[in-house]
Amino acid sequence: MRKKNRVLLIGGEGFLGSHICTELLDQGYSVIILDIQKETYSKNKNLTYVRGDISDIKLLNKLIKQVSIVYHFAGIASIEYSIKNPSTTINQNIINTVNIVELCIKYKIEKFIFASSLYVYNNFGSFYRATKQACELIIQSYSEQFDLKYIFLRFGSLYGSNAQSWNGIMKYVTSIYKDKKITYNGSGNEKREYVHVKDAAKISVEVLKNKVINKAFIITGNQNYTSKEILKMIFEILNLKENIKFTNKPSEYHYYSTPYRYNPISANKLTVNNFRDIGQGILEIIHKIEEKND
Repeated sequence: MRKKNRVLLIGGEGFLGSHICTELLDQGYSVIILDIQKETYSKNKNLTYVRGDISDIKLLNKLIKQVSIVYHFAGIASIEYSIKNPSTTINQNIINTVNIVELCIKYKIEKFIFASSLYVYNNFGSFYRATKQACELIIQSYSEQFDLKYIFLRFGSLYGSNAQSWNGIMKYVTSIYKDKKITYNGSGNEKREYVHVKDAAKISVEVLKNKVINKAFIITGNQNYTSKEILKMIFEILNLKENIKFTNKPSEYHYYSTPYRYNPISANKLTVNNFRDIGQGILEIIHKIEEKND
């Protein structure tokens, strides 16, 4: 039976999804998680965990008809992986999204929240970027034809203590912590607006409280740093002598200082007023690595 304020969170075991789950529960929502990964959550009367694949349409059908809101945060998020596995990326990120959208229309879901990316604004990001751009266009077309109510959340550079190994800041901290040095592929002048994953999760749930639909929002940070500044900060926090080698070879896959080259539908930027300081966020990552190495 469908319940008001019951949410299906597809990809709820992921880096961002897990924090969104916590935020949803804290704000009184009932949550069903669908994820292929093994459950790591503590028992909660308002949380149902379903382990399964998002390509399982029967399972999706069973779950979507029980909820009023769907968050779609599953799929391939690594640019490097997408380059090596384009067909898998297209199937995971586009075909599965289409199946989910059609079921959302079938069961008249109140809001469909899609995890997009700042990469939709530029020509970098390879197949990962292309799938996000394609999904946004497909979702818009479904909305025009079948009155699907959607929200796009275009995330910037996330960081946090339980990020994937390929995550930018996680990769820097891990390398410097282990090797006491780092070789950085670039000039060090690349810029990013980093946003802590908990801040991003909070904003991702706040969008449910307004009546805005069929809009895109940018979720990024108030802290704009060059990669050189971040690396120097990590060495300082770890109390290590700075040892950085810059290759001065720009990445083929990542934007340099701004993603804004391609022009999809306009978006309003969302940030939190009381955001986590990036130094504190890096310290949390270091503590997590220290715990694993004890």
